[in-house]
Amino acid sequence: VEKETGLSIPVADFRFKYLEPGIQSMSFTLSEPGNFLLTLSDMEHNKSISGMPYEYTVYIGYCDGSRSIVNGSGINASVAGESLGFSIYLKDAYGYPSSILVN
Repeated sequence: VEKETGLSIPVADFRFKYLEPGIQSMSFTLSEPGNFLLTLSDMEHNKSISGMPYEYTVYIGYCDGSRSIVNGSGINASVAGESLGFSIYLKDAYGYPSSILVN
């Protein structure tokens, strides 16, 4: 759940694994930054799990040049002193979109 809006965020790649009694592993991916609440419960026994909801923050990852892409005709067909065009798609170390501030 996003804290600011109270809206649930769909998670397509949620993975849950039972490790041993009382210990489970889970993972999921979020590509939008923000403050969130994670709530897990025991549906079989209709009980909340201790420590829930868990607050966490997703930050935008730093740009990783080796995963970013530059594309456009201006890259190969440029002439000094003339305008050209190209696009830069910035990605972080995990391949997610990354933003930067441009002054």
